[in-house]
This record gives sequence, C-alpha cells and structure tokens, in this order.
Amino acid sequence: MKLLEAYIENFGKLHKKKITFGEGINVICGANEAGKSTLQEFLTAMLFGLEPMRGRIKKEDIYRKYEPWNAASYYCGRLRFQVEDKPFCLTRNFYHKEKTAELISETDGEELSVAYGDLDMLLGNQTKEIYLNTWCIKQNKAATGKELADGLTEYLANVENTGTASINIQTALKRLEKQRKEILTQKKNLLQKKQQALEALQVEERILQQDIASLKEQRSLREEAQTEIRKEQTKTEPKRQRPLAATFFAVLMVFHLFLKNSYPFLGLFFMVEMILILGTVVAIVCFYRKKGKVAIIETTSDKKSEEKEDFFEEQIREKELRLLNVRETMEDAGAKTREELETEQKEQAILLAGRTIQTLSEEISQDVKEELFFAASSILAEITEGRYQKLSFNQEMEITVQGEDRMIPLESLSMGTIEQVYLAVRIAVGRLLSEESMFFSFDEAFHMYDEKRYRAVLGYLARQPEQSLIFSCDGRETEVLDSLGISYHKITLA
Repeated sequence: MKLLEAYIENFGKLHKKKITFGEGINVICGANEAGKSTLQEFLTAMLFGLEPMRGRIKKEDIYRKYEPWNAASYYCGRLRFQVEDKPFCLTRNFYHKEKTAELISETDGEELSVAYGDLDMLLGNQTKEIYLNTWCIKQNKAATGKELADGLTEYLANVENTGTASINIQTALKRLEKQRKEILTQKKNLLQKKQQALEALQVEERILQQDIASLKEQRSLREEAQTEIRKEQTKTEPKRQRPLAATFFAVLMVFHLFLKNSYPFLGLFFMVEMILILGTVVAIVCFYRKKGKVAIIETTSDKKSEEKEDFFEEQIREKELRLLNVRETMEDAGAKTREELETEQKEQAILLAGRTIQTLSEEISQDVKEELFFAASSILAEITEGRYQKLSFNQEMEITVQGEDRMIPLESLSMGTIEQVYLAVRIAVGRLLSEESMFFSFDEAFHMYDEKRYRAVLGYLARQPEQSLIFSCDGRETEVLDSLGISYHKITLA
C-alpha cells in the first residue's frame, strides 16, 4: 500500500487540510503542537475506523481527543491510496451518530463495501493492533506490546497447521466454546423435559395401581354381598305348593265322584261341586302366576348382577392394559433418545475440535520461526552495520541477541541498541503478519539514535520498497538524508 493524498475536513487541530504524499521516504516537519501526531492518528482512523470509548472519558479515548468542539457532524476526511498499482478513495465520517464509510475504486468507479470486508482485504486482513505494533511506531513506543506477541504466536500456529494466516485460531476456539455452551444448554433442557415426562408417568402408574386395587376390592365386596343375598333368599323362599295343590285337587275329585254316585239328583251338591272345582282351578292359576313373577324377578336380578360384574372386569382389564403401556413407556424413557445421542455426538465433536486446535496451536512451526529469526536478524545486522548478527525468541516471544560469545538478554543492551532491535523485529513481524505490505509510520521514533545509528536506519529505509512517513520536529532527518544523497518528499505542517 502507498498513500497518495489525504484531505482532513475536521480532525483535532487539523481543518480543511490537504496533504500529498510521495514515493519512498516522506518527512513530515513541524514544530511541537503542529499536528504531526494528529496526522498519524488520522491515517490510522481512516484505515481502521474510530469509535468512542464507552463509560467515562479516558485519556486513551482517541475519538474524544480529536473530536471537533463546534462541528461534530463534520468529523470526517478522505484518503486516497494505492494497492498493487490500483488507486482507491476512502471517505469516512467519524461522527458516531452519522457514521459512514465509502470506498471507491478509481480505476473503474466501482463502489466497494467497507462493512463487508473489502477494505480489510485491501489491507491484507491485518488488525489495528498488529498495525500499531509493527508498521506504525509512535513516540516513545518502539517496544512491541503483548498484542504483537499474541498475534505472532497465533500467526505461526496458523501457518503451521492450516497453510494460511487467514484462519484465526483464537476466534475459532471462542466460536467452539460458544457452540459447546449452547449444546450444554440443549442437553440440560432435554434432561429436564425427560425428567418431567418420567415423573408424569410415575404419577399415572400410581393412580392406575390404586384404581385397579379399588376396583378389585369393590368386585370382591359385591360378590360377597351377592352370596349373602342368595343365602337369605334360599332361607325365606316359600315351599313349593305343587304337591299341596295336587292333593287338594285329588280330594275334590273324589268328593265330586262320591256326590255324583251317591246323590245324582241333588242339584245343591252339584252346585257346590262346581264351585269347588272352579276354586281349585283359580287357586292353581294364582299359584303358578305368582311363581312366574318370582322367577322373572329372580332372573332380572341375576342379569343385573352379571352386568355389574362384567363392568368391573372390563374396567380392571382396561386399566391393567394402560398400566402395562405406562411401564413400557417408562422403560423406554430410561434409554437415551435420538436427539440426546445427536447432542452428545455434537458435544464430543466440539471438544475434540477444540483439543485438536489447542494442541496444534502450541506446536509452532520451527521452519516459520527460523524464517522470522533470519529476517529480523538480517534487518538488525543491516541497521547496526554488522555489530549484531542474530537474534531469537523464546516461547513467550522474549528477545535475546547474539553477542560475540553468548546470547544477551535484551534488557542488558543500551537503549539505542534496544530501539534498533525492536525496529528490526517490528519490520520483520509486520511483513510476516501482513498479506499486503503497508507503509512505515515513525513519530519521533529515532530520538534515542546517535548519528551513526540514524544514518544506518535511514539508509535501510531508503532501500526498502515500502513507503515511509517520518514525523520530525527538528529537521534532523532532512540533514541526514541530504548528506547521504537520498531523495525524499518533504511535507511541512504550519
């Protein structure tokens, strides 16, 4: 990436300011409070956006620090830059209530989407934190921060295990953990639902057992009552009158024959005879009529009793069948459902993926580490003019430098050498972590350098393909560059 032009509508103390950048080294000169740091912050905000911090206003809140006092809605600017010889124009409004970002390809006028990652792609998909720890070096902040060590470790693990730096391991682990929590919640809900269903079946089982026992008890009591009723009926039932009626009828017939043979002409006796015969017939008819009624009553009573017994038997069979079904359902409920098995399989897959990623992320590629060591060592040797030839990192990304006969901890070196080491590491890591080369930005980053170191560093930057912005308040850079015969583009901030 190379910067072409910046237009600042309102950003801190810079208003309606247009700045044109040149190839190679750009020296931005200006006295203290002229806006050099403001310009550096503006460029960072244009590339990565700017958001107000939540809560109390803090010293680190860049948004509040550079927000215009009397024109908040005009908190905006424009940046023209070039990527792979293709020019683009980026316009932003930083005002949080009217925040906008427009990216245009000046080659064909196509409008690209900042929201959907087109700008990120042009920037090589690097984060703001990595940019600030590599390409952009602010005053008194040459040392690399924890973000750089974390980003470098993750990058090396990504390259080792995926062949690309575009996969974010920490993001993947966080996503897996989120999915695992969702699975655990789902498992808990399934278990609660299953437990509730099992408790309902247990309640139904107890109710059915009680109903069956009650019906059986009622059936038993009714059978006992029916037995007692039959016994009482047997005791109180009148003796059969059939023999008595036959005897009475026989007497009447004998008496009739006697009268008829003895006194054939006696009409009175004949009349008596007829009355007796008629009475006998009526008595016999009444007896058998009463006997039939009793039989009908007894038959009806027996039928009702049988119907009642059948009702009890039907109810008992129905509830016993229901009880059997409930117990089978309870047995099935104890086994894991298909949904539970699928949930457990998902959880195991997520845990396995997390362990695999974690294990692989810890196995940093020695080849990639050696490539980084070689690049940083080469830069360090060049800017120290061969005094220090090699540096290395431990697992925590702490730096040591190769001396004449031993490895020297970084804190044991002079401040000027430490600044050189950090510069070499930043440049090497920046190139390693970025898919697209950026521009170097140095805000009073060389004030600890003596003349020899300064000349070596400027000579190195002049030989690099990347664009460099050097912010200076004393013009020292221009004098050294002129003495070295290095061309540069000078920008003066009044």
